Amino acid sequence: MLNNVFLKTFRDNRKSFLFWAIGTSALIILTVLFFPQVSDIPELSEIFDKESAIASVFMGGFTDMTSPEGYLNSQLFAMAIPLILIIFSINRCSGTIATEEDRGTLDVLLSHPISRLRVISEKLIAILLESVFLSVVIFVSVIIGASMVKMDLSITGPLSVTISTLLLSTLFGALALTVTAVNGKRGIAIGISGGIGVLTYFIYALTPLTETLKHGSKISPWHYYITADPLSNGLNLVHAGTLISITILFSTIALFMFNKRDISV
Repeated sequence: MLNNVFLKTFRDNRKSFLFWAIGTSALIILTVLFFPQVSDIPELSEIFDKESAIASVFMGGFTDMTSPEGYLNSQLFAMAIPLILIIFSINRCSGTIATEEDRGTLDVLLSHPISRLRVISEKLIAILLESVFLSVVIFVSVIIGASMVKMDLSITGPLSVTISTLLLSTLFGALALTVTAVNGKRGIAIGISGGIGVLTYFIYALTPLTETLKHGSKISPWHYYITADPLSNGLNLVHAGTLISITILFSTIALFMFNKRDISV
């Protein structure tokens, strides 16, 4: 088993993944089930149109609560779902090296005839597949919830925004992996990557509210995640490519730094 890091990572994470999947699915379906009640109150959209700051911070600027796309964007995909996937990805990636290093098992693993690059690569691929599986749970849950309340919603929209969410969360996971590859400290990796995730969200949400900084959101990964509204318009390939490029950059740095760093024993 030690020679197959990919399967070992899946085995170690299987129980916690089940809880993540069940909790995320329940949140999505319950939220979607409230759509018929909310869509019958058009005044809500008018209220959030007037309170642009609140709508921008907590709803990603989506104020239309009466359409399926507006409701799902404002209640799920503007903040809740990406946060869940980001936390999941940061948690997994920050612990993939640091947890074993803290337990003193990483040096045992590396004592086997297996290279460092293979260890971190297989762990990273396993975590990426876990994120993909959780994204599938998200997509299926949206479709199930939408069918239960008879939402007029195509499959393309939820699929596109779920892919975009996966790309955003993978970026922050790769950042957490980079930090932990540099210093081996999980807490620092969580703090830095989580802090940057929160900071860049507020940059995305607040800079459009000021005329002088309205284009400042482009420095935030969140801009490339949802500004093009993939739920309504489909996946924006330029934005998706930007997220993928940054993720590849972080992952490459992580691989290089882990291969060079002295491991604590």
